Amino acid sequence: MATKNIDISVSDFDKHELEIDFEFDWGVLEDVKDITGRQFDDKNEVWHLKLNERNLVEFLSFCQKYDLTIKKDSVKELVGAVKQKAQEKYDKYEKNKGLATKDEPDLDKVYGLTRGKSLYPFQRVAVEYVEENKKVLIGDEMGAGKELSLNCPILTPNGWVKMENINVGDFVIGRGGNKTKVTGTYPQGKKEVFQLTFSDGATIKASGTHQWSVRLRHEKFRGNGFTKVKTTKELYNSELRDAAGNKKWFIPVVDPVKYSSEDEEELPVNPYLLGLLLGDGSLSMNRIKFTTSDKFLVNEVKELISENSYLTKSGEYDYAISHQTYGERAPIHSQIGKLNLIGRRAHTKFIPQNYKHADVNSRVKILQGLFDTDGSVAGSAVTYSSTSEDLCDDVQEIVRSLGGTATKHSRIPKLKNKKCKRSYRLYIRFPNQFEPFRLPRKKEKLKNPQNREPTRSIEKIEKVGKEKTKCISVAAEDNLYVAEDFIVTHNTIETLGTLEHLEKYPALIVCPASLKENWKNEVEDWLPSKRSVNVISASDDNPTFRRRVIIINYALLRKYKDTLLDKDWEMIVADESHKLKNQDAKRTQNFKKISKDVPYKLLLSGTPITNRPSELISQLKILDVFEEEFGGWWEYGNKFCSAHRNNWG
Repeated sequence: MATKNIDISVSDFDKHELEIDFEFDWGVLEDVKDITGRQFDDKNEVWHLKLNERNLVEFLSFCQKYDLTIKKDSVKELVGAVKQKAQEKYDKYEKNKGLATKDEPDLDKVYGLTRGKSLYPFQRVAVEYVEENKKVLIGDEMGAGKELSLNCPILTPNGWVKMENINVGDFVIGRGGNKTKVTGTYPQGKKEVFQLTFSDGATIKASGTHQWSVRLRHEKFRGNGFTKVKTTKELYNSELRDAAGNKKWFIPVVDPVKYSSEDEEELPVNPYLLGLLLGDGSLSMNRIKFTTSDKFLVNEVKELISENSYLTKSGEYDYAISHQTYGERAPIHSQIGKLNLIGRRAHTKFIPQNYKHADVNSRVKILQGLFDTDGSVAGSAVTYSSTSEDLCDDVQEIVRSLGGTATKHSRIPKLKNKKCKRSYRLYIRFPNQFEPFRLPRKKEKLKNPQNREPTRSIEKIEKVGKEKTKCISVAAEDNLYVAEDFIVTHNTIETLGTLEHLEKYPALIVCPASLKENWKNEVEDWLPSKRSVNVISASDDNPTFRRRVIIINYALLRKYKDTLLDKDWEMIVADESHKLKNQDAKRTQNFKKISKDVPYKLLLSGTPITNRPSELISQLKILDVFEEEFGGWWEYGNKFCSAHRNNWG
């Protein structure tokens, strides 16, 4: 193409900035706009271009198209400098790519960790990558430690969903019983799977690297939290009982689950009344009856049936629910019919789904009805019996959904000259906050010692072969969610390996408040100098910062900012770094100031972007790579944020 009247000159060599000036021509204008990073200076009516490895080829193609021979020495020199820098970056990229893809990175390296401890290969890769690059965001998949079988049921606000059907944006139930959003899903392919069995008979299948929040037996009795994190394989290779034969490892029990379902007034039958009828009621096609010798329960039924119904005595202990109008059925008959319970015999009864997923208060009431009829008590132990396995399993599910434990056993009773059906029995630990009985004679027998709170220990772990697995990340601060049988399931180690291998002390670890004790335990567990860590707490009057590792939560950065700025940190770590996504937030600004001159910076997050690419900008700025590696606002927005042209660029 014929040469146009186009002038190219260097405006700032150090910043690699060029000016492109030309007489107005639509073709030239469109071609200039096609160069990444160009911007129009409307005051001086000239185009500016910051030349870098990302737009160098586009710029040279533009020059070639218009037969522009680069004659100015300054422009030639700048192009040469950018080419050299591009080559250096490419070489570094190839080196980093080699680190990130090699399977066995220097396996002879121990990284100075406690004797007997070792890193997984992917964790060793991370250590070497940090050693090479100094300022790094580690965005390990949550699957690097949280894989469950695809068939594993996951609890959601609407009930159970298989792991394979859980998607980003769905809601699952967290340890606190509330819904939490799924922020990432990570299929892991086929992996060796273990089956864990717990003290109440609950089971779950998990990979060897799945992480569990656990505590030891003595910590349970001291009331300590679940601050240790162990993988399935670590637990498999450890003793599950202590020297005295007691169960050793305990996991959290879920808090009462809050489902997205009906409140009590929306249920067709009062939940306590339904529990009584499922226990000692006859649900025949003709009439609903209730059998009891307890006057208290008779009066309860009278209070709960509708106004146009009444109880008639049909035997010594039998009562029929009748309609005030002769020949008509009581309204409860049709209400029970809607629940598909009419005609059910004792061994075929069940709890309808809308009652199992009702509000907390309604679930407690239906259990009270069942326990007042078919429950028993001895000391602090509650048991429940039924000939219906479905009903027994439903009771077990509700107990667990309220934060309790229920262990199931079965037997066939032996009676002379009578064939008996199999009977099912649950041994139940109910949370202290709930009362399992209304019936006074049973309430009086129940003892309520302080150590009665339900617990769940690991009974055994078995290898079961290979299965397809998947993991999810959730928005809950403790990263925990509820899986099969209401089991609560749960990456810090690369950081500790890096710290000890590079000896970058003192180090500052910033994390959510709920993770401080976990970090402390991991440091003490993995690093040789067990007294080298201190956790800064809001209640400390005069906290000490004279330790190799200091752990502090984001909210306290503002309070101790001046003290933290005075320390010469060798490394700073931001755990759950997506909490720094808002550039205007005080926590982000404080972290930026404290980390500004720190040579090694590690940002850790399984979900560095939770909603949109712009959330990553603040984290890239902290790592000092936003301008240099991503081209600043214009290039980043153009590439990742769907930036669009207007008449000015």
